[in-house]
Amino acid sequence: MATTTVSNIQNVLKNLWPQDRVVNEVYPDHPFLARITKDEAFTGEDIKLVVRTRDGQGRAVTLANAQTRASAPSHSRFALTRSKNYQVFRIEGEAIEASRNDAGALVRALDDEIKGSINNITKDLAVNLFRGRSGNIGAIGSVAGGPPATITLSNVADVTSFEVGMILVASATSTGANRATPATATITGVNRSTGVLTFANGTFAGTNWVANDYLSVSGDNANGSGNGNKAMGLADWLPVTDPLGGESFLGVDRSVDRVRLAGLPLDISAFVPEEGALYAVMELDRNGARPRDFVVNHTDYQSVLNSLGTKAVTKYEGTGQVGFQTIQIMGPKGPVSMYLDQDCPAGTGYCLDMRFWKLYSLGPAPKMLELDGLPMLRLSDDDAYEGRIGYYANLGTTAPGFNAVVTMPSS
Repeated sequence: MATTTVSNIQNVLKNLWPQDRVVNEVYPDHPFLARITKDEAFTGEDIKLVVRTRDGQGRAVTLANAQTRASAPSHSRFALTRSKNYQVFRIEGEAIEASRNDAGALVRALDDEIKGSINNITKDLAVNLFRGRSGNIGAIGSVAGGPPATITLSNVADVTSFEVGMILVASATSTGANRATPATATITGVNRSTGVLTFANGTFAGTNWVANDYLSVSGDNANGSGNGNKAMGLADWLPVTDPLGGESFLGVDRSVDRVRLAGLPLDISAFVPEEGALYAVMELDRNGARPRDFVVNHTDYQSVLNSLGTKAVTKYEGTGQVGFQTIQIMGPKGPVSMYLDQDCPAGTGYCLDMRFWKLYSLGPAPKMLELDGLPMLRLSDDDAYEGRIGYYANLGTTAPGFNAVVTMPSS
């Protein structure tokens, strides 16, 4: 006698959906982006950000000498322009109709597309605010031809910036020309524990992609021409290396006063983590700053927390819907909140005086692009619709010297 099994009756079995919503697991929180002041009135051609770098030097113990030495104060003026970024989604008309209520689907397809698209471009902006206009989002540790074809990232923590479907390019330097073989590589898998990216078999046949190459999303990087296509980030305003003499960063030669025009570079890698963090705060205070934010990656936050042990003073803080725990560093001008952000590169921290930072944009960043009043466009050759999200924005500061880029301890 035949036994009835699940496979025999699958046509009459129901599909059960016990959850009432689909959880978004794609990095929804970006503390630094949440905390920075937004100026959404960036009209005109550019914004002039003026920095006072020197007081008049007409001082002496005699009036005659003071008169002889009288000089005007010195200012530098950065000319900040906007950068563009776009996110596009397309959805079939039938898919919109079929999922318009709870009886038909677990999620409304159109709503899900819009939320996902906003989430994706917001994540890109959050990463951009740290890594800057170069478009680089990580570096190669090693390449394997496979199968499977893989790249192991040089810094596992950078894996949060990579997604399946991303089309990558590689270059030997941060602004150098793209490698030729392959010209691009599309991610088919991401191991978020090991930092291994998987690609289709044969992707790296005869490759000239090598360890220490920079990785970028295709089109974002400089590719041997200019400095890159993304908005400015902390890495641009606060470089680790000294600006070269005669450079023109937004029209300014920052080499004439490295700290006041390009921030304070500090290497605390040889310090005990907690002592190094306090040293960074003290050095900024010595330069006249009043830092309140110290943003680091999860790895570096844990190092400081472990170093402090039971001495750690923590505080829960929030900005809008984004809340996070902070380590309180007791500086000479009050407590500094160290907090973690997955978008901050591991090994690099930023001690900041946030009073002098703004994200300047034309309207919200990001936003639906619908100046014609149409949130979606009907495609002329398909039963489908296209939505566009984007922003015109850039990051700026009026006091680079009140901020520090910090090379963090490795443990």
